[in-house]
Amino acid sequence: MVDLDGANVWPVLGPAYTVPGVSPRAEKVENIRNTVKFFDWTFNHGDNIVRRIVNASLPEALNKAVHDSWAAIKGPGRRPIWDVDAG
Repeated sequence: MVDLDGANVWPVLGPAYTVPGVSPRAEKVENIRNTVKFFDWTFNHGDNIVRRIVNASLPEALNKAVHDSWAAIKGPGRRPIWDVDAG
């Protein structure tokens, strides 16, 4: 656990991350879409859970930057696999 002092920091208890390819093969698109769906839910609905365990949420600017970056993930046909605006 990383728990630094300061008003604008929050403890990191256990990171979860994924590094999807930006041009997945057709058979991987649905798996990557489901992974993005999981992270979308946690970013948009996880605040209540985080507050219950007395931690701080991700800054809104970081949340938006992550969501915006998903537009770069494109399946065959070069279409984004995630509609950033619709979620």
